[in-house]
Amino acid sequence: VVHRARGGDDQHHPGHRDRDVAQAHPQDDGAEREPADVEVWAFMIEGRLTAGVRLTDISFRQRKYRAGERPGALRPPLAAALVVMSDPSPEDRFIDPMCGTGTILCERALWGATESLVGGDIDHEAIEIARQSAKIIDRPVELYRWDATDEEALIENAAGATVLVCNLPFGKRFESSDLRSLYKRALKAWRASLAAGARMILLTSERDILRSAALDVGLKARTLTVLTTQGLRATVFEVRNGKG
Repeated sequence: VVHRARGGDDQHHPGHRDRDVAQAHPQDDGAEREPADVEVWAFMIEGRLTAGVRLTDISFRQRKYRAGERPGALRPPLAAALVVMSDPSPEDRFIDPMCGTGTILCERALWGATESLVGGDIDHEAIEIARQSAKIIDRPVELYRWDATDEEALIENAAGATVLVCNLPFGKRFESSDLRSLYKRALKAWRASLAAGARMILLTSERDILRSAALDVGLKARTLTVLTTQGLRATVFEVRNGKG
């Protein structure tokens, strides 16, 4: 910890920063170290205070496979938590149709064996980063550049997937009307391409939009947990593919 405040009196001064850093890290040889013995985080959102204590060490947060960063990229601990919620099994035919830089795919690969591991994204640069990350972890990951709402592309490259885990687009960068259309089109395509009974684990801050879009295409979204990510209150949903 570089800066502490005692009794409400802020003891930090900008001119002391270099001194404080030197005292906190007297032997800075470039090695990864924990920022403190105990790390506590707190967020105040809409009048509600949420606090937590970090349980994982620095290797879990700063994964060496990350070949690049993009704005809004999912953090590895949260990606790993979504994988755990999918109840992973060696028989999984796993897909992330909006994989971005591939964090969820890499965390699933590190978790254990799968029958197949497939991802795609419309962003060419993100897919290239995902390819490099997959090479670093040395796991077989099939990656495609596609529109995640394109039913034909999904059926051609990933038909019959049994588990889908996805960090859906959400946040202030998106208009609600755009997300309603996107979620509905995506769920319709996923319902058609996934195996009957497949599980979808979906993260979004737009819970009402997701629930409504699921109902529109004949699916039901069930809340698994509520959390805070990048300053936003988000919900993890489970959706079962009831086709057939």
